[in-house]
Amino acid sequence: VSWTPTATGRQAIMLRAENSAGSDEQRVGVWVAEAERQTLAIMSGRVALSAFNDGFVGASYDGRGGFGFDGASALFSGTLLVGASPNQVSGSLYASEFSPLAPIASGGDAALDGFEVVTDTRFSDARAPTPAGVDVSHRIYARDAISNAVVAEYIVINRSGAALAGLHVGLAMD
Repeated sequence: VSWTPTATGRQAIMLRAENSAGSDEQRVGVWVAEAERQTLAIMSGRVALSAFNDGFVGASYDGRGGFGFDGASALFSGTLLVGASPNQVSGSLYASEFSPLAPIASGGDAALDGFEVVTDTRFSDARAPTPAGVDVSHRIYARDAISNAVVAEYIVINRSGAALAGLHVGLAMD
């Protein structure tokens, strides 16, 4: 099967198989992101953190990365959660509900004195089953190698075209 997507977002594809015994077909869904999923390992003194451009932080799916202190693993996976109601929550620890809007960029101006910007990226909740219609600007800051500190900053931007009264934002960690 070969396919070249012409648009981003949720795409439906009909697969059909046929042989001498008959045929069958099935519709499958595929998500096409604006940017490729990326990760970056951050080291700051005794702290290690993996960061992604799709809402995950500290994930360790390949047995490396995650979040660690002094070489000990302290986090399997973490992600941003954005909720507009009990029935509308974007973000999941074990499924990608945010879609990368840009590759991970390094460097830039730090908003925190004494810190440097290590990662700067953007993602949206368009991939969630019931998206709120937000984009997120995500930066991770680190101090020099002897300070043992990283700070994550999330700026949530309403792109829904409607007021999002009562929006809740948090982190889920495992």
